[in-house]
Order: sequence, then structure tokens, then C-alpha cells
Amino acid sequence: MKKVILVTGFGSFGDYVENPSWLAVKKLHEMGIETDDFLLVIQEVPVSYETVKKTVPMLWKEYNPELVIHVGVSAKANCITLEECAHNCSYNLCDVNSSLPEGNVCKENGEDCIHSKLDLKIICTNMNENYPIKATISNDAGRYLCEYIYYMSLCENDRRTLFIHVPPENKPYTITELAEGLRFVINDILKQIK
Repeated sequence: MKKVILVTGFGSFGDYVENPSWLAVKKLHEMGIETDDFLLVIQEVPVSYETVKKTVPMLWKEYNPELVIHVGVSAKANCITLEECAHNCSYNLCDVNSSLPEGNVCKENGEDCIHSKLDLKIICTNMNENYPIKATISNDAGRYLCEYIYYMSLCENDRRTLFIHVPPENKPYTITELAEGLRFVINDILKQIK
């Protein structure tokens, strides 16, 4: 049985009737990745703290994935943004259900900050030197659902998890270009974790 690469994108929220993160993930699924050794599984996740809290452990248990990539949109991003860490506290922005996580934290008594153990500098350098789509590294995933889902997955496995922020559609990249960027990152990570 093939090992799974799980990639999630978010559902609609705010001005995003169709979330560019989910559009890019769907396009990635259409394109596929460069190896037949893995099964690419995609999942749309609602912009809801409660749903994320239930869904993330369930997905890890169901698929036992080799790699999990969460993708979200950021109006501040202008390239593929690799998030290096997620924080536990200060989740003060309501989700699409006008809800907040209990105590405004991901996990009660959880670590303040968890870093991905993937070598993001190598991925970023490889992308910027060898690919037309540019990448950068960030240590602030926004203290909203993007950072919340990242923290939850890092708690499951910090060696096989990454969060990627993509810019809004056509600012400057098309959905296809964003999907190609995601594919580049995934293939680069697979070289790291072999």
C-alpha cells in the first residue's frame, strides 16, 4: 500500500467565496506529484476552530501520512510562504461560526511554540534558485485558523508537517502557478525525508 501525502486547503471565509488555498490544492491534485510512490490525498477544511480540533487528529490516525502540508491564503503574502512555527496562545479572531477556541489556545498547557523540523531554508533556496515561483520563510502564521491547524498537526508530528501560505489569486500568481509551487515544495521535502 502506498504511503500518503495529505494536503489540506481551507474553505470559504471573508471575501474569499472560493478560498485560493483550496483552489490551488485541487489543482495540485489534478496535476499530481512527480512520483508514483505516494498517494496524494486532499481535504478541504472549514475555517472553524472546532472542526480543525476534531479533524486533524482524525486525519493523522486515518492516513498515517508520510507528509502533511496545510495550505492557507494570506493577503500579506506575495509568494509561497513557508511557515516555520506555530504558537499556542492568543487566538482572538473569531472563525466563520463566530467562535473562538477555548481559552484562546490550541491546547491547554501546550508548548508555547512548536517548530517544524523540516529544513525550510534548503527548500526556500532550492525554489528561489531553480524555479520561477518565489518562496520565503515566515515565523508568524497569523494566529488564526492557519496557525491553529499548523499547531495541531505539529503536535502530531513536527518532522512531517508544514504550513504554506499562498497569496490571493493573480497577486501575482495564478492558481496553476501556485499549485506548481506546492508541487515543487512537496517534491523537495520528499528528498529530505527519504
